[in-house]
Amino acid sequence: MLNQASSACFASLVASASVEISSRGHQLQELRDNFAPGTDVTITFLPGDNYSHNVETAAALRRAGFNPVPHIAAREIASRKMLDDFLSRLRGEADATRVLLIAGDVAAARGPFKSSGDVRASRLLQAHHITRVSVAGHPEGHPYLDEAARWACLRRGGTGDGRLARTSISSRNSVSRVRRSLRCLEGSRRAASIFLSLSVLRGPQRRRR
Repeated sequence: MLNQASSACFASLVASASVEISSRGHQLQELRDNFAPGTDVTITFLPGDNYSHNVETAAALRRAGFNPVPHIAAREIASRKMLDDFLSRLRGEADATRVLLIAGDVAAARGPFKSSGDVRASRLLQAHHITRVSVAGHPEGHPYLDEAARWACLRRGGTGDGRLARTSISSRNSVSRVRRSLRCLEGSRRAASIFLSLSVLRGPQRRRR
């Protein structure tokens, strides 16, 4: 049983929670039925996804009253021109001002961007007036990025706004590793602007074979 303080803390977390849907937007009706307008909704970018689908889903979310937060999978972006068009359409068609950067679950980059840090370094986020950038933390590991590379992304230049290291954590040991890694950033100019958002995992997670 949760005590009063824990209940209040949990209620606060739920009130500020976001929800995620696929790039095709098949869950849009469920969102309307279960979530209030103004909720942040992240949009996945899985291997092989076409970014046009992300743009269309982001636009549909905006029309429905939600705040679209598209994933940008760095290794899926084939060229700087493609990233420029992706961001231009997100701004023009969906009025998206926040994105979530991920490396992407492919072994080799399809273009010049190998990590979320490379996308930030392109300066295209600033050029398209993206005002809030979140970065996936992967504390339980990433199949194609080592730990040093993941945390180096948080030390590299960004948009200058408040950034958020977003991730899902399913074990206590992973939480401890994240805390140790964040301490390494203390004393830097960016340390105060990095926040950690823990996703609540619903039920057992199926392991990728």
